[in-house]
Amino acid sequence: MASIATVVLFAVSSAFAGEGMDAHYHLWVNGMTSSYKAYGLETKLETLEGVRGVRIDLERGLVAVDVGEGTRLEREDLARVIDESGFTLRKVSRIPPIEPGR
Repeated sequence: MASIATVVLFAVSSAFAGEGMDAHYHLWVNGMTSSYKAYGLETKLETLEGVRGVRIDLERGLVAVDVGEGTRLEREDLARVIDESGFTLRKVSRIPPIEPGR
């Protein structure tokens, strides 16, 4: 039983180690009431270099953006894309990557 737990723990930690250097951004956006328009924003954000994924929470007005290793998104670029989609960027928070072993 202990060996199964060790294998599972190793598999889980290996999966996170591969993703450990990714950073995440949380964008608080005003005006997101339509899932159709929010999908347009998601599509535009996904075209930014280094973006690996986008998730949108309409109720909270929150957009989570996952980026690859070494990618930094500039507030001006994010504000431009959000403005072009018909919304207003309120706040940006960058969640730094978690380094393996920390």
